[in-house]
Amino acid sequence: AQPFPTSPLHLRPDETEWAHANVSVVQRIQAKVVEKRIRLKEHFQDFDALRKGTCTPGQVKAVFTILNLSKEIDRNDFESLLSMFSQDDGLFNYQAFVEEVDKAFTRKGLELDPLANVEMPSPEHTSPARRNTMRLSPSKIAKTSRVELKIRSFVRQRRCEMKPMFTDFDKANRGYVTRIQFHRIVSIMNMDLDEKAIGYLCNTYCDFGNHSDFNYKRFLTSIDPPARDVETAMMEMTSPFMAFRPKVYFNGRGKVMAKSSSSPMLSTGIW
Repeated sequence: AQPFPTSPLHLRPDETEWAHANVSVVQRIQAKVVEKRIRLKEHFQDFDALRKGTCTPGQVKAVFTILNLSKEIDRNDFESLLSMFSQDDGLFNYQAFVEEVDKAFTRKGLELDPLANVEMPSPEHTSPARRNTMRLSPSKIAKTSRVELKIRSFVRQRRCEMKPMFTDFDKANRGYVTRIQFHRIVSIMNMDLDEKAIGYLCNTYCDFGNHSDFNYKRFLTSIDPPARDVETAMMEMTSPFMAFRPKVYFNGRGKVMAKSSSSPMLSTGIW
């Protein structure tokens, strides 16, 4: 019998080195948990009625699917995670895994040390969950800097606003546009950039783990940063409200301050 025609998928080999290659799967899960403020223990305990601290590999995959973490872990990462926390009987020790992930929030035995200070998670803790940049050689970084300098001078000479061009394509306000959309924006603004220059920029600002999603917010911060007074005004608008508080009558050394500097109400003659 004639065999049925097939069309196997042959992916083009990608020799790009990504930043996630040097980040362990536990660190990436930890960064995603910190970003979303997820509690893992309760979801694992739903499959552990006797509270033994273990579950099956299938139940681990179910927990990751419920928490929407399965898309962050491929098959190789899942196998390495099982090899790290699996016991001799084949069960997954989720208690040790949860304790390792929760180190980003707190530390075990904190009640025994009341004077200990625990630092809050910083943006560096969530960086592996939000960014997956390409590793570039020094020559490519230098070429990208020259292209950025050319665009920066173009923007300052023409006094053109680039952000509305990107937001027209980014309806969901993700902060990303596709590579083709970025090419269209460059063509609309009549920038003299060839395909190699656009490739250098995409290699720098495609930080979502692929070659198509272009982070235009990082690009605009580098090309057209806001003025210092505008940045200060934006920070004041987004910061919480702070009511007026008159100054204290004593300075840091315990000396009495003058009327004009201690309280503005004293200098006006109200009191």
